[in-house]
Amino acid sequence: MLPQSITVGGQAIPLRRRAQRRRTIALHLLPGPVLELRLPRGCPEAVARRFLESRREWVARTLPSLPTPRPLAAGALHPYLGEEYVLRPVRARRYGAKLSGGSLWLSVPELDEGRLREGLHRFYRRRAEVVFAGRLRWWRAHLADWGFGEPRLRLRRMRRRWGSCSSHGEITLNIRLVERATELIDLVVVHELCHLVELNHSPRFYRLMDRALPDWRARAEALDEGCLGMPPTVSRDRDRRIAPA
Repeated sequence: MLPQSITVGGQAIPLRRRAQRRRTIALHLLPGPVLELRLPRGCPEAVARRFLESRREWVARTLPSLPTPRPLAAGALHPYLGEEYVLRPVRARRYGAKLSGGSLWLSVPELDEGRLREGLHRFYRRRAEVVFAGRLRWWRAHLADWGFGEPRLRLRRMRRRWGSCSSHGEITLNIRLVERATELIDLVVVHELCHLVELNHSPRFYRLMDRALPDWRARAEALDEGCLGMPPTVSRDRDRRIAPA
């Protein structure tokens, strides 16, 4: 049987398994922390054990970057589009927010935790609505020859997923994704657009990803490791690859 926890660096991390209708094995490190092993139905225990062992170093490397709730006090750093801004709460009659000089000026009716949390939620949702819709329009135009229609866009706060696509052509994106740089937002947008053509994670799906976004694996690794954007060395390598001859 699979273990109930995995010990990494002296820390026992609970392990839970989910059998799904999928073809590949995936391991996700979630806040808690907790490890979630997603398996194809009927996957042999020995195969799952070998996969777990192969990902032990990844868990050790990723654990320190697991996101923790950010403080709401003045001076705390909060991310937006891959950059961190200093929180500057201001008491005002109405909720509002603006970015200026490296600061996030957050207007709230009262300077208590509940109102600050609500103010931040409103800021991120409103920005996400604009940013996500814009990136979706750009990629639909860029991939116009794929022939898919205009999907309905929904925004949600999700604990385990950055995005999803329904069989009815509805794309849902995690509001928290707006904290990440545009290149990581694009990864999720392209991923879900590819699902409009191929709903499963089949070989055809990954061929579509390779065609639309050749460096998607590097972007996915950065997103999985909790980065706000692409590491500088990876970005420079990608720029060299796409530079004109």
